[in-house]
Amino acid sequence: MVFFAFLCLCSACSRRGAVPEAAPQAAPEEDASGPVYPAADKLFAVVRPGDSPVWFEFGPEGPAHIASPEEAAPGPFRPWTDARFAAGMSLGPGRLVMAVNRYGFLVWAPQTTEAALYRLPEPAWDGLTVAALFRYSPAGNGGKAWDAALLYRDDVFSGADGGPPGEPVRALPSGGFEAEALDIPAFAPIPGREGWDIKSLRQGRDGAWYFRAVRGGGNPASVYYRAAEFGSAGDSVGPGVFRNAVSPYNYEEAPSVLRAVLEEAASLEGGKALLAAIVSPGYDAPRYFAAGKDGGGEAVSFTELSGFYLPPEFPGGEPGPFAAALFPDGRLVYAAGEGGAIRAALPALPEGFVYTRLGVAGTALLAAWEEQLEWNIGAAGFMVIKSRWEHFDLE
Repeated sequence: MVFFAFLCLCSACSRRGAVPEAAPQAAPEEDASGPVYPAADKLFAVVRPGDSPVWFEFGPEGPAHIASPEEAAPGPFRPWTDARFAAGMSLGPGRLVMAVNRYGFLVWAPQTTEAALYRLPEPAWDGLTVAALFRYSPAGNGGKAWDAALLYRDDVFSGADGGPPGEPVRALPSGGFEAEALDIPAFAPIPGREGWDIKSLRQGRDGAWYFRAVRGGGNPASVYYRAAEFGSAGDSVGPGVFRNAVSPYNYEEAPSVLRAVLEEAASLEGGKALLAAIVSPGYDAPRYFAAGKDGGGEAVSFTELSGFYLPPEFPGGEPGPFAAALFPDGRLVYAAGEGGAIRAALPALPEGFVYTRLGVAGTALLAAWEEQLEWNIGAAGFMVIKSRWEHFDLE
């Protein structure tokens, strides 16, 4: 059974089922029958994940509850830089953060059997593209990590002008629900006033941060930088250094439970090349692992997977260590502890739709989905289902 309550109801329409209004929360001094969630003005829904999926789409006003992806509002396909979709997920203690392109943040904060879904729209994001979602610990913050989104102004597909955004990094403090602008010292060498815009950011195999800045207009150019940490200014590097530093890890370098998942995923593809983007509380950005066929120096076409890894010490989630990887078509591979990898599947999507990202928080599994046409995106959203893994088994 799924309990689903909107605090702010959308206007009724034929394709959306009616949902009950949330019951008032008890005052702290009263004997509350359930959890009392903070930031009530930003609380969008409370969900108790069950065996059946709960579907959301990214509508014009933000997330909206729908019966299934088949019921998503039809609309024009847009270049990915201009579309609304889940551009990144970040796992941290007590919550999962999602950056939604052209919208803002969503925060999933689990309790014991249910969780709060917060929507944090950022009006300035409507004209900007999310380049990366990463975790950053500002100086003097006691080592607590913020979930930060790097933004840029697309001048390729949309033809936008006006130069780079004045505040390219917006971040949520650890446990907070108010986004703030962050000044990252590593980005100091980028002369933004001269039209340079940071359009990609990756953490290298050496733990350092690598980023590429692009100058648009009549004299386009790219520059590459490396910063050992965000707290120090970056140094210029060549494109070859940048490319080699951000090459994926071999799956054999993954923690044992994740390695087992990637091996099993590769066997599903008959040894074809896989590239898995893995999020983890122990990673400050998605970590990429390659598995399957070696191109022998030649260009290889990868099947892209998404997934997560929970270390043994991770609090508030499934008993670790735990790992899962998701194919775009919904095939799922997961493993826990020393047990072997298990094949499973998420609910099937309509033709032309794919799963793009996978995360877990408390008892809930979240999977982002998109309607794709080459580099264009139509409908997009995410699904929530209880992470009781046995009901995913194919056997």
